[in-house]
Amino acid sequence: MKNIDVRLKLLFLIFILLLGSASTRPQFLIFTACFFGCLIVFTRPPLRSFKRLLIPLTFAAIFFLAHFFFGGAPMETVTILGQLIRYSPQGFVMGRLLALRIASGVLAFFWFAQSSTLTQINGAMTWLRVPAPVVAVLSMTWRYLSVYEEEICRMRQARTLRLGYQDWRSAAVSTAAIGGQAVVRAFDHSERTYRAMRIRGFDGRATAERPKPLTVTHFRHAIPLFTAAVLFLALYVGRWQVW
Repeated sequence: MKNIDVRLKLLFLIFILLLGSASTRPQFLIFTACFFGCLIVFTRPPLRSFKRLLIPLTFAAIFFLAHFFFGGAPMETVTILGQLIRYSPQGFVMGRLLALRIASGVLAFFWFAQSSTLTQINGAMTWLRVPAPVVAVLSMTWRYLSVYEEEICRMRQARTLRLGYQDWRSAAVSTAAIGGQAVVRAFDHSERTYRAMRIRGFDGRATAERPKPLTVTHFRHAIPLFTAAVLFLALYVGRWQVW
């Protein structure tokens, strides 16, 4: 996958995301998530980078549970361990679809980010005529993710030393407080970073490699991606099914 041009990877990613956003079949989305999960394993990213998947996947689970329990009428009941639980069958279907879309999209983006360098990604977006300010914002966001991760880890350690995680109630309060503080510090840090970059002559353009013209060799290396694109299109249309 490293020999494949990043522009062709980006086109493949956009194609898969469009199919996933338009698909209403959970089997297709499960297959997409498993496919990109296998690609991530073959890419062998650092184990530390997998922590970035926790937040979006947690949001996917929260959206699913919200639709499952509060998806609207008609409501049904089921008894689990002696407890009567109300749920929405329609909310289950909608929540499952939304959660699978988020999970498959996150895994696709993660594979793309881990299999390409930042300057290559910036060059590919510039090649697709993405506005320069958008490329710069996305580039700075990706660079500062590790900074915010370390900041959140320090805040959590401070809360732990203050016995902020004794039980689930104090853990919930501490997590909410850390989330609020992280958002405020992110805004403050972004303003200070922008002022510093402007003083250093930042003109709103991100550093990007000038991509070479696509040749037959690039397309030859991308044959696996073209094959996968045809496979996904066949699964989306439904003429060929895995199960």
